This record gives sequence, structure tokens and C-alpha cells, in this order.
Amino acid sequence: MHPPQHAVRNAVRAALVVLTALFAILAAAGPASAAPTSFSAWDRGEDGCTVFATAGEADWSVLGIPEMPPVKLTGKTYTYADGQMCLPVVPRDRHVEFIGYDRDGKPVAELTVPVSTDGGSSYTEYLTGPYGTQIEYLTVAICVTPSELGSGAVRDCGETRVVHRQPVRG
Repeated sequence: MHPPQHAVRNAVRAALVVLTALFAILAAAGPASAAPTSFSAWDRGEDGCTVFATAGEADWSVLGIPEMPPVKLTGKTYTYADGQMCLPVVPRDRHVEFIGYDRDGKPVAELTVPVSTDGGSSYTEYLTGPYGTQIEYLTVAICVTPSELGSGAVRDCGETRVVHRQPVRG
């Protein structure tokens, strides 16, 4: 003996309602992602009183091409006099230097952002490694702009800060 058709239809409808609710809950939860990581860096100018600086966040949770996941860098650059006595020297131009590293500690991506000399400017940039490479961590430093150094010059940067990805939150 077969069950009545309306009982089968009701069972299928109930199952679909349960599955739809389950998928809605899973979609609302979204994928687990890591929180953005804050960073800052600075360098003192040649005059002894000008400070070139940046502060911002590195976000590894940006969606992109899975084989080339970017790190979104948002921040601000600014220049200020810190109240120290200034030498009669014009400081050289600076830029923010970001270098991304793979899991083996090999540099795989580089990006530079000019440091504003007129009070401050915001930036949003994406650091992306080669196809199939995940950036595991990055460094940030304020450096003298290469055109100011001349050909064959040695890299001239302030303190380099290491920025690690935050643990994934659920």
C-alpha cells in the first residue's frame, strides 16, 4: 500500500523548508575571516625635526581571485614637525614601502605609496603576489624615495615593521 500523495508532498515541503532555513543561516554567517591588522611606521627627516609617517590596516580577508588573494592596505600618510630644533636642511622625499612575503619568507610582492608633505593623504592599495602565491606576512617602512638617492643607491629606510595576519575568527 502506498502512502497518500498529499502526505508525501507535505513531507517534501517540510524538508525543503528545513533545508532553506539551514542554507539561509549558513549564508548569513558568511565565511570565517581574519580581522584586519593595524600597522604604523615613521622616519625622521635629515633636518632632525620633520617626521614622515603612515598608519593603517592590512586586511587579508578581501575576496579576489582565489589563486591570487590580495592584501588590502588602507591608511594615511602624513608629515609633521615634532618640535625639535630644525637643521637648515631640506628633507628628502619619502614613500611607504610594503613588501609581501610567502610562507617560506621569500619576498613575492612590493608596493610603494608616496608620503604626503602637505598635511596628509589617504590611500587604499592592494598587495598581490604571483599566481598561486599567498602573502603570509608583510613589512612596512618609510623610505627615502629612490629618485632622490640616485642610481645604484642603497635602500635608505626607517625602522621596518613586520605585519602578520590575524588568526581566523569564526
